[in-house]
Amino acid sequence: EQTYDTEIARLRVVVNRRRPQLDSTTIAVIEHNLKVIDDAIRQCKIALRKDPGSQFLMESLNDALDNKVQLLRTAATLPSKA
Repeated sequence: EQTYDTEIARLRVVVNRRRPQLDSTTIAVIEHNLKVIDDAIRQCKIALRKDPGSQFLMESLNDALDNKVQLLRTAATLPSKA
């Protein structure tokens, strides 16, 4: 999870710097999707505290973290608004 946290923090900086270059609607969609992903991450972590040996929950958490990284990577490379 540390590797994810480091990559997510790095990508967040890039996306935040690019914010003025992106359309406000695009930013709103990105932020909405990040909230959905963050909610899934929170739910997985809560469930893992109750069932720490669950391979399914661990895979679900990793999938959610992967999705967050992918979304941020995509946002970081979006073309600037016209």
